[in-house]
Amino acid sequence: MKKHGYLLIGGAAVVVAAGVVGLWRFGGGPASPADPGAGAVADPAVGVGDSLEAARVYVGQQEFGKAEAVLRSAVGDHPADHRLREALAEVLLADEDQAGALEQYAWLVAEGSDSAGVAFAAGSIAAVLGDPERAVGFHTRASELDPANADYPLHLARAQIELGLIEDAKVNLTRAAVLDEGLGVVWGMLGELALRENNLRMAAQHVTEARRLEPGVVAWRVLEARILKRQGEPERALMLLAGLTGSGRNQPPVLRAMGECLGLLGRGSDALALYELAIEAKPAEPEFRFEAALWAERLGKTERALEFAEQARMMGDERANAVIERLGG
Repeated sequence: MKKHGYLLIGGAAVVVAAGVVGLWRFGGGPASPADPGAGAVADPAVGVGDSLEAARVYVGQQEFGKAEAVLRSAVGDHPADHRLREALAEVLLADEDQAGALEQYAWLVAEGSDSAGVAFAAGSIAAVLGDPERAVGFHTRASELDPANADYPLHLARAQIELGLIEDAKVNLTRAAVLDEGLGVVWGMLGELALRENNLRMAAQHVTEARRLEPGVVAWRVLEARILKRQGEPERALMLLAGLTGSGRNQPPVLRAMGECLGLLGRGSDALALYELAIEAKPAEPEFRFEAALWAERLGKTERALEFAEQARMMGDERANAVIERLGG
């Protein structure tokens, strides 16, 4: 599950697969999936395998509500059946009901499920829902059940960072690196932590390793640029990021780092121009208009700053309100 083209730790760091593979595993009903009927409620006399098969058919038809109804009815008849609970969790996740899916996965963990995947799913959803404390508990359980899987200590470390448990997170990142030597994200996260602690030498070592392992990941280039900027080399940092083109450049972390470097070099007008070009390339991105407003404000271009800020506010960026208030708009 190496979906780690993200960083920078504070973002939405966890990806939860919304597939329903579990339903295929649990199918124990008819060999040919006939339509289970319009009622979408399992007959109490029908076995667990038949209910799973009926739900599988509905899922194949993208009728998640009917699949959920079948499974909830079956769970009512067989409340201790782990297969039904896991299938229900997967259907809820596929239907974007993360809280409902978490409820089922958490039940499975509490009832002694020996599936590391179930515990990992619970931890991943808890993290997405903004509950890192529960995420730590679930990811710890996943690591205990499958200590050879590098994904589990990696995501455990993410949740620990959210809770400020930095030393514990470092331990788990080191574990992940030992289990999978090819995980650039581990070294990127260690580099980010070192940068936060102002340990620039260590941060540079870690990001060098991250870029060696995953040279195409933009986040590591951004992190290296931030380190160079902190080391007092904004021009080198800017050159590093200027090599990005197209969609690689027009990402908020990239533009933010480039703008900061240009500001340190006394090139505020170039920073504003950078955001104006980004707005042309991605007109639906409100953050670009907000950042453009800030640069226009710094340059004393009040009318232009107000224009960008009002556009950003209309597009839903509430941070623009403070700019408008400052400028008397």
